[in-house]
Amino acid sequence: MERLGFNKILIIKRCFDVLLLFLLEVLMCFQYTGQEIHEWIGTAMLLSVILHNLLNIRWYSSILKGKDTIIRTLQIIVNLALVVDIFLMMISGILMSGYVFTWMPVTAGAYQARLFHLAGAHWGYLLISIHMGMHFGMMNKMWKKLQNYSYGKLLLQALKVLEMIVWVYGLYAFIVQNIAGYLFLTNQFYLWGTASNMLVFIIQNLAMLFFFGKTISILLKIS
Repeated sequence: MERLGFNKILIIKRCFDVLLLFLLEVLMCFQYTGQEIHEWIGTAMLLSVILHNLLNIRWYSSILKGKDTIIRTLQIIVNLALVVDIFLMMISGILMSGYVFTWMPVTAGAYQARLFHLAGAHWGYLLISIHMGMHFGMMNKMWKKLQNYSYGKLLLQALKVLEMIVWVYGLYAFIVQNIAGYLFLTNQFYLWGTASNMLVFIIQNLAMLFFFGKTISILLKIS
C-alpha cells in the first residue's frame, strides 16, 4: 500500500510538471496570445508553481542536510534563484497588469517593471532549462533500459541522433530569437522573431529548453 501511495504521489508530481511545461510554453507566446490571455495564463502558472512547491515541500527541509557536492550546491542555487525570479515576475506582472490585477491600487513603475519582466522571463526560462537538465540522468537511465528489448539498441541510437538534431535546432532558435539580447536587455522590446506561427515558436522554445538542459547535464556529467 505504501508503494502504491508513493506511485500515486509521483504520478501527481509528473502531471504537474507537464502542466507547468504547458503553461510555460503558452506564457512565452505573448505576441500570439495577447496581453489578457497572457495575464490569465500567468496567474494560472503562479498558482501551479505554488502547488508544485507544496508537493515538493520536503526538498526545502533537506537543503541543510546531506553531502555538499558541486551538483547538489548548484541545484540548490538554481532552485532558489528560480523561486526568487518567479516571485519578482509576479510583482512586475502586477505592476503592468491591464486586466487581471487592475483592481489593485498600483500605478507607478510600469516601465521599469516591463524591462524586468522581459529579462526575468528569459532568465527564468534559462533557470528552468538548467533545473530540468539536472534531472536528465533519470531520463537517460530509462532510455538505457530499452537495450533489454528487441530492437532496443537500434531505438536507443535513433534517440541519440534525435537528441543531437534537437540540440542543434535549440542552439539555432537561441540565436535567431536573439535570446541573449533579452537576457542582458540590449534589446528592450519583444520582437516577433522568425517563427511563422505559434506552433513553430513553441517548438523552437522546447528545443531551446532541451539545448540548455542537455548542455548543463553534459557539463556536469549527469548523463
